[in-house]
Amino acid sequence: VGIWAFSAASNNMVSNIIGQGKSKEVMYLVRKIATLSFMYAFSICFLVFLFSDCFIGIYRNDPAIISIAKPAMYVVLGSTIIMSCSTVLFNAVVGTGNTIVNLSMEIASIIFYLLYCYFVIEKMKLSLTWAWGSEYVYWVSLLVISFIYLKSKRWQGKDV
Repeated sequence: VGIWAFSAASNNMVSNIIGQGKSKEVMYLVRKIATLSFMYAFSICFLVFLFSDCFIGIYRNDPAIISIAKPAMYVVLGSTIIMSCSTVLFNAVVGTGNTIVNLSMEIASIIFYLLYCYFVIEKMKLSLTWAWGSEYVYWVSLLVISFIYLKSKRWQGKDV
């Protein structure tokens, strides 16, 4: 919930700052929001990591299930930390007002995600932990594409 709140703030604040004619401050703003989001996500994920047995035990207090679930949970915790920055950058792009670019980024990230899932799950028949690795593919691709677009400054000069 907190990560999505930072993302929504990024969208609104980027749009607002562009509307004020302060486009040069966008990357500084995004960096600050992404840092706060990262710190929040890292704190929560660290606590869940430290108390992973208790956390998983909420759902099913069976030692066998806890030991099976831990590797997948660790993958999800790592991807959540990446997500904390990815969503902020992507929503900053949303705040620039270029809907076609947003849609293209989302489609590209989903294609990478689906290709990974197809090869890892269907072709290679790897474990559940590897299947959850698809979250890294999705969030890293969205992060990289969003970062490249924001750094390119192709969004500057658009009316929001």
